[in-house]
Amino acid sequence: MNKYLAVLLFFVLNACDQQSIHSIEFDSRGYEMNSEIEASFISSNEVGLTATRYSFVSEYQKLLQTLEKNDSIKNTLEESTWDALNSKTISADDYILQQAANHEIIMFNENHYLPRHRHFVKTLLPKLYNLGYRYLALEAIGMLGDGNMFDVDLAERGYPMKYTGHYLKEPEFSSLVRKAIELNFHIIGYDEGSRHGYSGGAREVRGAENILSQIDSIGNLGKLIVLCGWDHLREGNSGTYWEYALAERLKQKTNNDPLTINQTEYNERLHREYEEPLMQKIETNQSIILVDQNNHPIDLAEDTAWYDAFVIHPRTKFKHGIPNWILEEGPIKKFSLSKITFEPPYKIFVFESGDDVKLAAPIFVSEHKEKNEKVIVPTRGKKIKLVVTNMKESVLIE
Repeated sequence: MNKYLAVLLFFVLNACDQQSIHSIEFDSRGYEMNSEIEASFISSNEVGLTATRYSFVSEYQKLLQTLEKNDSIKNTLEESTWDALNSKTISADDYILQQAANHEIIMFNENHYLPRHRHFVKTLLPKLYNLGYRYLALEAIGMLGDGNMFDVDLAERGYPMKYTGHYLKEPEFSSLVRKAIELNFHIIGYDEGSRHGYSGGAREVRGAENILSQIDSIGNLGKLIVLCGWDHLREGNSGTYWEYALAERLKQKTNNDPLTINQTEYNERLHREYEEPLMQKIETNQSIILVDQNNHPIDLAEDTAWYDAFVIHPRTKFKHGIPNWILEEGPIKKFSLSKITFEPPYKIFVFESGDDVKLAAPIFVSEHKEKNEKVIVPTRGKKIKLVVTNMKESVLIE
C-alpha cells in the first residue's frame, strides 16, 4: 500500500510542477540586458543613470556596486563623536506609526534608484490604512498636464503599466502600487514638472494643488501619504531655488504640519567603507531611527528643521541573488528553462498570474546566461508566471 501511495504522490507532485510554455510577442523596451547597461556605463560614467537602469531589472547588487564607482572611501565616525551623541536606536516602524496617528499628512522621500525605499513604504501601508490614511500621492505617476493622471484605469486594472510613469516600471514600485490598490488606497499623481512648463517653485505649488484638487474630487475620505523624491520633503525654506518645497506648500495650503520621514540621508553600499561615517557605525536587522535620550531624532548634518526623522535601513543580505527584504514576502519558486529553443542570455520577467504581460510592470526581473537550467524567482506570496526573452524572441511560462 505504501508503494502505491508513493507512486501516486510522485505523479501528483509532478503534475503540480508541470508548466505550460508558448511563444508570445513581448515589448521589453525600458529594460536592458546587464551587458548593455555595463557598456553604457563604461562610455558615459553616469552613476545615477546606471543605477536607475539596474533598478529596473532588479539587479540590486550591481546597483550598489555602481554607486561606489566614483565615490571615495570614508573614515568611520570617531569614537568620541559617536559617544558624544549619547544616542539610542528605536524601531522606525513603531516611531512612524506612533507619530502618524497624530498627523493628517505623512511624507516619505526616496532616492529614485534605491528600490528599498519604496519597499519600506509598502510594508507600512496596512498599518497606515488602519490609522485612517486613504490616499497615496506618488511623484512618479505620469500626468497629462491638466492636473489629471495619464493612467486613468490604474485602480480598476489593479497594477501599473510599464508606461504609467517612468519609475513605475521598476518592480518594487510596481509591487508598492499593487499593494496600495489591494488595500483600497486612492492613488494620486501630482508632479507635472518642466515637461508641462512647471519648474522651480511653480512645480512645488502645482504639485500641492494637484494633490488637494484630486482629494477634493474623490471626496475627503481620510489622511494622506506622499512619496516624493529627495528634497521635495523639506519643511520651511528649502534653501534651494524652489524657496519652499512640496512639504511646505502642503503645510501652507492645509494648515496641517506633515510628518516628514527622510530615507535618503544614510544608505548602504556594497562595501561599508563607502557608507557615510554615521551609517558605518550602525548594526541593525530592522529599519531604525537614531534618537537622543529624549527620543528626539538625531542627524549629524543638523538639518532636522527640514525633516522630522531619518530612517536607517539594515544592510541587504542576498540569497540566490535576491534581496532578503523581497524574500521575506513569500516563498521562492523554481521554473525550468529546458524547453526554450532560442539562445541566451535570457531576461526573466515575473508577473502575477492575472497580469496582461504585454502591459503590466513586472514584480521582479532577473537574468540568466545558460540554457537548460532552473531559475529561482520570488513569488511575493502571489501566484506567478514568467516571460523569458532574449529581447528578440519570447515565451510565456505558466
